[in-house]
Amino acid sequence: MLVILGAVGSAGQVERNSSIAGRVLNETTGAPVRRALVSIVMEGRENVRGTAPTDGEGQFLLRALPPGRYFIGASKNGYGPVDYGARKPGGPGQVISIGANENKSGLIIRMPQLSAITGSVTGVGGGPATGSYVQAFRRSFPRGKPEWVYAGGANADDRGEYRIFHLPPGQYVVAARQNQFLPPQVMRPGEPGEPEPRAMPALTYHPSSVIEEEAGAVDLKPGAEMTDVDIALQEMAPVRLSVRVQAPPEVEASHSEMNGGGPGPRMYLPVWLQRVGGSTGNQAQALSASSEQRYQAQALLPGRYIVSSMTEAEGKKYSARQEITISGGAVEVTLTLTPSIYLSGHVHLVGPNAGPLSNMTVGLVSGENAPMGVENAKVEPDGSYVLKGVPPGLWDIVVEPIPKGGYLKSMMLGKMDVLTKDMFITAETRDPLDIVVSTRGADLHGHVEEGFATTILAAPQGELAHVLSFYAASGVDENGDFDFRALTPGSYKIYAFEEMAPQAWLDPEFLKNYPDSGTSVELQEGRAPDLKVKAIPGSGGARKGP
Repeated sequence: MLVILGAVGSAGQVERNSSIAGRVLNETTGAPVRRALVSIVMEGRENVRGTAPTDGEGQFLLRALPPGRYFIGASKNGYGPVDYGARKPGGPGQVISIGANENKSGLIIRMPQLSAITGSVTGVGGGPATGSYVQAFRRSFPRGKPEWVYAGGANADDRGEYRIFHLPPGQYVVAARQNQFLPPQVMRPGEPGEPEPRAMPALTYHPSSVIEEEAGAVDLKPGAEMTDVDIALQEMAPVRLSVRVQAPPEVEASHSEMNGGGPGPRMYLPVWLQRVGGSTGNQAQALSASSEQRYQAQALLPGRYIVSSMTEAEGKKYSARQEITISGGAVEVTLTLTPSIYLSGHVHLVGPNAGPLSNMTVGLVSGENAPMGVENAKVEPDGSYVLKGVPPGLWDIVVEPIPKGGYLKSMMLGKMDVLTKDMFITAETRDPLDIVVSTRGADLHGHVEEGFATTILAAPQGELAHVLSFYAASGVDENGDFDFRALTPGSYKIYAFEEMAPQAWLDPEFLKNYPDSGTSVELQEGRAPDLKVKAIPGSGGARKGP
């Protein structure tokens, strides 16, 4: 018996007598997936949606649907969520069109089972590394640069064995660390130094290297359990990191009052240490420091790091940031706290039907995954806004909501274009950030006239080719038609892939594999002439290898 939930939400007075039926199957075995949750949402109408579970044969029925174009997806614990028509989780699905009193059936959604990695961790002495933390990292390309992103982890048991599960199929590297940090030492100026600390277990990659480039790649197939991914922990000499914080008198006075004004160090501030450069070790580590030196001995990997701190005193935020290079031995860092800046500017709304600004905000997101955030600023009726307490660093700009069909036309920090270039804030930044939002982006309708495609990619060309936010991907409906809305105007190539890994274009090498493919088009604000494209046969995947 089917358990059916009709679509919910308002669809006006349109009749709701149509339905869509199909099955959900295991991608590898072809077996029915029972009790999967099938969801449906109308294109452009988020409030017209519904759900239905599958029965024992994997069948589903979505009924009481108004005419329209729909996206359908399926999810279940232990499987990767996937949309109808997508070859892989995260890929664009196929749009399903349905008319009044129409009943479509026979849809098939194939779900990939999630995978697992198991193995053991041995300590430097050869025994089980009980309690060590094992992490799996998956290749990604944030900001167009290669990086292994954390995908899951598990602690080793008393036998040193671990199991990381619910991993999507793909390529991974696995690393383990036994947390045996030396206790921090507070050193006052003039005191004799401490003896060199002993070697410590380091972050070690499968099978047994502290060098990321020597990590053994683990290829996971759908529903597979990769066994014997063992790690033999290695030691390395820890870095003696000495962090000293210099603060203005008002900050020290504020912290002294909070501590009761007693003797001893007047303040201890949070300090974050974060590796940069696209590696598995770039998670921020929390330390602490004072106006005296506080030493931390840790098994840090060689490379570039960001050391930062932030505090608040008398309603004002103070921050510091410094990049350092660690290669071993002792490293001394002095952070000088300065007032975090106020970043102000105006938002201008242009284009057809550009009404008054309402409910719009401007926010910042760290481009370095920094642990310090900034509160969003409300845009006033005259377009002005102020972001308060912005620390130094690399920041991405978020403007919400963009009018339906509109796009970000320009963002200028003084005379610097920060829409197509990175915005780096320093303690000396004083220029305003002015933003122009247009109500009318570029729209493109097209058709795949030769071959079969599941993903259409709009890739900017020329000087804008490096601006990842300008790329857009679309699915293809059952007639081979596709649509892009609210693209940033400019020169594009339109690629029709038979199969493409989700967000594969983030890899700067990906499109170099298709130099003679793609259809060139010049887009202006408004509707562009319809476009016909040819499908690119074969699989379009992300680059492999560590």
